[in-house]
Amino acid sequence: GVDGFALSRWILAMAGPFRGGAGWLMAAVLLVTGIAAQRVGRVRSAAEEVLIPGVVFGLLLLMPLGILFQKTGMQNHYVLPGVLAVAFFLILAFKFIQGCGSRALRFAAIVLVGIQAAFGSAAAYDASLDFWERSEKVRKVVESVRDQTKPNGRILSVLDPSRQIEWARAVKTYLERVGDRKNLFMAPILRPKLSALEKYLTYDHPLNVFKVYAGRVIDPTAASSAIADLVVCYPYNEIWFLMQSRRWFKPSDYERTVIGNFVTYRRKGTAG
Repeated sequence: GVDGFALSRWILAMAGPFRGGAGWLMAAVLLVTGIAAQRVGRVRSAAEEVLIPGVVFGLLLLMPLGILFQKTGMQNHYVLPGVLAVAFFLILAFKFIQGCGSRALRFAAIVLVGIQAAFGSAAAYDASLDFWERSEKVRKVVESVRDQTKPNGRILSVLDPSRQIEWARAVKTYLERVGDRKNLFMAPILRPKLSALEKYLTYDHPLNVFKVYAGRVIDPTAASSAIADLVVCYPYNEIWFLMQSRRWFKPSDYERTVIGNFVTYRRKGTAG
């Protein structure tokens, strides 16, 4: 895997689907189930019909997440097993509560699910809005780069290979296919300490930025001013670029533009 086998990471991966409210919902519904079972003297039946099969089915679905997480380090990419585990447990619980004949407790369980659904919908909306904002930011960056350069202009992207791998691929792809800009280079900002996942994303991922920019990787400390008509600093990399490139890069020779949390430096006299 990314960093060998670690029991704590496996447990963390299996617990991932219960974040964001699913955990408290299951605990609350289990409490309602226990109350319903206690009222009709079916506590053992509740364990046999709800708790045990729910736990066993959930483990069968979630344990493979540990293997996937060990291999990729990306637990949030695998949400379906967690959704199925929670849904199966809730179905068992509702069926049992209904069999106990308590309308009040059944209504309470429905209210709990409704509350979680409302919070879940709000979280989904926030996530979709964040995705839209990121897509819009890429579009604006591509448009700005296209407006500031000529088709054969040299464009240098300054980025963090481990934390901005998806952005790097997206911007480069859009610049080539939509912006008609193919003279693209990359100056990596390498941090001294990387986690196991960050090392994997930087050097071993099948689509790491060094492969995406194969043959066009520039050392920001040893480049020359001739390498770029436009420098595109990805978020939070501008200060590091200015520090590492001070031997050759003179900001006074460039016009600085801010696009959200991206920053571009266009060489004076090279407008598109």
